[in-house]
Amino acid sequence: MGTYKLRKLECPSCQTIVEGNFNKTRKYCSRKCYDTTRPLSIKNPVIDKLCEVCNSTFETKNNEQKYCSANCQNKWQSRNKTMFVCKICDIEFGLSKSLADSREYEVKFCSIKCRNKDEDWQKSPTLANIAQQNKTGPNRLELAGRDILNEIGIKFDEQVLIADRCLVDVFIPERGIVIQWDGDYWHGHPNSLKNETPDKRQKQRMHLDKIQDEYMKKCGYVILRFWEHEVKNNKNKVYEDIRRAIQ
Repeated sequence: MGTYKLRKLECPSCQTIVEGNFNKTRKYCSRKCYDTTRPLSIKNPVIDKLCEVCNSTFETKNNEQKYCSANCQNKWQSRNKTMFVCKICDIEFGLSKSLADSREYEVKFCSIKCRNKDEDWQKSPTLANIAQQNKTGPNRLELAGRDILNEIGIKFDEQVLIADRCLVDVFIPERGIVIQWDGDYWHGHPNSLKNETPDKRQKQRMHLDKIQDEYMKKCGYVILRFWEHEVKNNKNKVYEDIRRAIQ
């Protein structure tokens, strides 16, 4: 520890005379003044750089900076993007190929807000289901079904649009097999109805299941449906049924 005592000093940086209990080696009135004289204070000097987009000269302390502005940076990042014009607001926007491919049903819109305003989108229950699925993610039944498929070791895709009209839970492309995980209540299993008549939503869902299955079978797909209680309580049966269909 240094020795402290009351004394005066004249700061060599700002020439201010201060008095206090200072260490005998202290020369500066403050850390700010001390830092202005340190060699490290110029480790990030202001330098002139050439913008890689507009070729204008700009000042910066960051030697890694390549662009003079956020606008030029956005232009550089958009250089390999495909440009689109929003169907609703007419604003031009760019998407990379990978992002455009993942947004197959939204590429006409610059944002979800604009997409939701589109009348064609609002009238399409299939596209609305895709949007809802992407927003909420898989439910517990779908996760349990996924575990079974992973145990089998077959390649599969989830939430696939078949023939541009049928959104299915699972598609096994190598075998042309469609798998649907049916919730007992929403798809109207007799045990869940408890001898009651299906309500309007259940009837609509049951009717849609029927016509979608008929259409996909005509297209040459094999359809497998498993009830929620089967996936939860009889996993081995579901496992074996899928394996037999694959073989």
